Amino acid sequence: MEAKNRILQILEAKKQQIFDLSDLVWDLAEIRFACVQSARALADLLAGEGFSIEWEPGGVPSAFVARAGHGSPCIGVLAEYDALAGMNQVADVTEKQASAPEAGGHGCGHNAIGAGAVAGAIAIAAYLKEQRAEGSVVLFGCPAEEEGYGKAFLARAGVFNSADALLTWHPTATTGVWGQSTLAVNQLYFSFKGVSAHAGANPELGRSALDAAELMNVGVQFLREHVSDATRIHYAFRDVGGGAANVVQPTAKLHYIVRARTQAEAVAVTERVIKVARGAALMTETEVEVVWDAAAAEYIVNRTLGDAMYANLQAVTPIPY
Repeated sequence: MEAKNRILQILEAKKQQIFDLSDLVWDLAEIRFACVQSARALADLLAGEGFSIEWEPGGVPSAFVARAGHGSPCIGVLAEYDALAGMNQVADVTEKQASAPEAGGHGCGHNAIGAGAVAGAIAIAAYLKEQRAEGSVVLFGCPAEEEGYGKAFLARAGVFNSADALLTWHPTATTGVWGQSTLAVNQLYFSFKGVSAHAGANPELGRSALDAAELMNVGVQFLREHVSDATRIHYAFRDVGGGAANVVQPTAKLHYIVRARTQAEAVAVTERVIKVARGAALMTETEVEVVWDAAAAEYIVNRTLGDAMYANLQAVTPIPY
């Protein structure tokens, strides 16, 4: 308990810096892999506390690794700081009010995730240094959690391999330890290309990309009966060609998200969705381009770490608001 109390004292002394960091990242509201200023803000605070900084590990833009201490165990902390496109919101206002309607915004609290992760890393490092104890802490700056799945690229590059354990957190409606798995997910774009024509004068000359996109959606609706109950297939139009009803639309673009219990199942379903898209293109004599945007495997629960986290969480709850 003495160690826990000392760590809480360290956090108390740093709390205003952490609050300011969270507010700054909120205001920056950078998205995907373009979180340059947000990442710099986190890294600068950590560097001031004695952490060494490595930029763009694995070639991932606006990612970084901050290290302190020496030896093992090596505790890793995951920091996120990316916002959501089009979710801009003025701080401290309880109604929807954007300072810039088309700008990004932190609809998922990643400003707090990054700042909280920095606080935890600083506290661990400071305590290890005070005690002259063996052990190290590594904070992984992870961009593009919302769109792009930056951590998947970092994992593929082996960036997390130095850590014995990885800890993360997320704002939510309740205070507790997450004990559920999540679905694997794939994100793709389907761009259809046809031939424009005047729909009244020469419809026979046109090949409608919009028809192809609509047929793809219809085909996927029939596919839903033949996938497992946990599978989810979502879509949205990103381009409908144009607004004129009397024109055969030459372009159309769809964004698809496929979720399933495992990545293997998600890939299998996604391949069937791609076949539907190609079938729609065949029926309409159009072309389709398939672009994989991002993918992430399912979350696997670690009960041992979860129990340890819960025991420590009980020492600091209830949290005042």
